[in-house]
Order: sequence, then structure tokens, then C-alpha cells
Amino acid sequence: MKKGSKKAGADQANAPDGGAAPSSPWGRVATAMKTAWPVFVLAAGAFALVAGIAVGVVTKPKPMLTDPLKQAERLIGDGEFQAALDVLNGEVLPVINKSWVSSSELGRYHRAVARSVSMGQAEMGIREQANDETVRREYIAAEDAGVELSPEDVVRLCDVYVALGQEDRALARVMKLPEEASDQRRIILRRLVEHELAKPRPEFDRAIKVLAAISGDLDISLTDRAWSLARETEIRLGQGYVPEAVERLLQGIMRLEDAPKGALAELYALLGTGYYEMGEYESARKQLNRAGALLGKTEPLAARVEVYLAMCDQSQGNLTEARDRYSVIVGWARDMDWQLPAMFGLAETEGLVGRIEESIEAYESVVQELLAGKTHPLVTPGLVAQSLLNQ
Repeated sequence: MKKGSKKAGADQANAPDGGAAPSSPWGRVATAMKTAWPVFVLAAGAFALVAGIAVGVVTKPKPMLTDPLKQAERLIGDGEFQAALDVLNGEVLPVINKSWVSSSELGRYHRAVARSVSMGQAEMGIREQANDETVRREYIAAEDAGVELSPEDVVRLCDVYVALGQEDRALARVMKLPEEASDQRRIILRRLVEHELAKPRPEFDRAIKVLAAISGDLDISLTDRAWSLARETEIRLGQGYVPEAVERLLQGIMRLEDAPKGALAELYALLGTGYYEMGEYESARKQLNRAGALLGKTEPLAARVEVYLAMCDQSQGNLTEARDRYSVIVGWARDMDWQLPAMFGLAETEGLVGRIEESIEAYESVVQELLAGKTHPLVTPGLVAQSLLNQ
């Protein structure tokens, strides 16, 4: 993928090849490699978002920028992001830094580039740091030129702040949105909380601060209240306040009985998690089954529920039932976060029921996933190492 700038051509970087991975306990662990794709590619082998490749020196009379800017903005509105960038690159970029270009035209150009790159990569389902850097730079340049950003623009700017690790800037900026943009504000506040909790070492304090801002909205919906309670529970569980998390969740669920099924399912799943952590396996099973009854069979949350049900079986000594449940999850939860703990559980229970070769094969898969960079709070290298020693 190619990254452009107004002054220069494309830069392309390739990540270095990784070294050989250490061998597994059985000497059959695969090497993990990462490849950094070039930036700005929106579809492999299809086309590229090119925001700003210089196309030559213009010596002709002053062109009018009103029409191409309007055309680019119309194309963006129609979802034709690459076509918009083609217009911006071909008709606006060559003259955008000329002295006769007005501040309004300059700002509209930068805003259009930011929108095209941000919305374009979102539509194509990719996320590249260079694209995010471009969006941040172009939105700031648009504001510097005196052009106002819409609430949706601010959401996109704050989203890249979060992605680039500039969480404080995202929080400060989004809180400046007017009251009538409360929906847009909550989008970023939720993104911030989820971002903080997804870190290997979650930033609980910042997450709590942002949650307080969400809860402070008077018009918060039942769905948002359920979501906030779920994140609050995750924070308490993560900090080790398990009984408090369970008690608060029990109280909160009673006030959210009319929330959407998916939101309630998550709360019941978290309640089951809390009971499991307290060693109350039958109570955990009851709440997990309530969550499962509200879910489709192959949803990501269903995988989490099934893993915890299998963990209840394993903790209660029902090893064959646990192994069978883990095996089913491994089969259908491919590419889901909860496949890794299911595979780890399968490795342990296969060994515990005496199926040594199958256990070794499953442990191999777990180690390979870890070497490939996959992580999960329930499957850390230390836990896997201790499990192998126990076997």
C-alpha cells in the first residue's frame, strides 16, 4: 500500500523477519513471523488510497478549486472514497499551496482528505497506522485553516487518537462536543473504555473516569446502562473485587430487565464469571446457562459462556464432559478470542483423562498461537508452563 504526502512520493516500510522461535517441549513448534504490509492498501491487489502524491509543477493560469472540491465532497457523500482522492490528488493537490488559495479552500481540502482516508479504510475493514496518522494530520490541518469539524469528524479524529495511543487527547477533545452531540460523544467514550480494558495491563483508573462521564449523561439508554454495568463489572473483577462485583451486578440486573437480549446475556455471563472466580460452580453454571439461552450458538459471547461452562466441569472433576465441551468450542470458534482458552482447556483435560498424544498435540497448538502473538488473560505463557509441569 502506498502512503503519499503533499511534498513527496510514497514511502514503504517492511518489518524485519523474525528469528527462529524456540522449540516446544516436543520440538515441533512453528516459527512466528510478522509482516508489515505497505500502507494505504484498501483491498489486496485491488486499489490504493493515495492521499497526496505530487503530480508536477503547475504553470497554467489559476484553476478554480470550487468545482473539484464540491465534486470530491459529493463523492465522499456517495461513498466513493477512492474516486474522491483521485479528484483531490489530480485537480486540487498540485495547486493547494499556492498563495491565491483561500483558507476556506485549504481547510476543505484537508478535511476531504481526512474523511476519504478514514471512511475508506473503515469501509474496507483495514486499520493501518500510517492511515491513522494521515487522518490525524489532515483534520488538524483543516482546523488550522479555520474549517469547522462536524461531530462525526471529531469522532473520527478521536478514534485515531485512541488507536495511536493518545487517549488523553481523545478524552479532552470529545468532552468538548456540544450537548446535542451526546450520541457521538458516547461512541468515543465507549471506544476509550474498551481500549483501556483490552490492554495487556488494563488502565482501570482511566476506564473508571470515562465510565463516570458516560453515566453522567441524563439521556443514557438502557443499552448504554447495561454496557456501563458490564464494563464496571469487568473492572471490579480485574481488580480482584469479585464479591463486590457480583453483588453490584445482581442489583444492577434487576433494573435492566427490559434491556436488549444481547446486553442481558453479557451481564449474566459476567455474573457467571464472578461466581466461578468465587468457587461457586453451580451458581456460575446457572447464570452461564441463562446467558446461553439468550444467545445464538456461534456468537463470540457464546464461546465465552461455553468455555466457562467447561471450566466449571473441569473444576468439579467432570473431565470427560469438560474435554468434550472444549473440543466442540475449538471446532466452531475459529478466529475468535475464546478459541485459545478452549484449546488450552482441551490440552489439559486430554492429559488428565490419559490421552497423552492428543494432549501434546493440543499443547503444541497453544504454544504456536502464543508464539504467533495471540494473547488471552486465561492463557499466559506462565500458566501454560505451569500446566505442563503439572502434567
